Amino acid sequence: MDTITVERLDNLYWLGRYIERAYQLIQMFMDGYDHMIDEDEQYYIHICETLGIPNNYASKEDFISSFGFDRENPYSIISNVYK
Repeated sequence: MDTITVERLDNLYWLGRYIERAYQLIQMFMDGYDHMIDEDEQYYIHICETLGIPNNYASKEDFISSFGFDRENPYSIISNVYK
């Protein structure tokens, strides 16, 4: 059995951190998505406030598209996966 280098351990540590962050964002996104469909279309504003990110979204649809899938948005789920 080989030993694990410090560099590999560091990479695994950061991979775990990014995965955990993405998982947490996905959970919040899905809960918020359900809330926006069922109750309040403006709930994305609450999500932005909770995360401490700027609300640069024009609508619920814009939030869903940009927060979930826009690689250029530094606060999006996908950009957190590709760090």
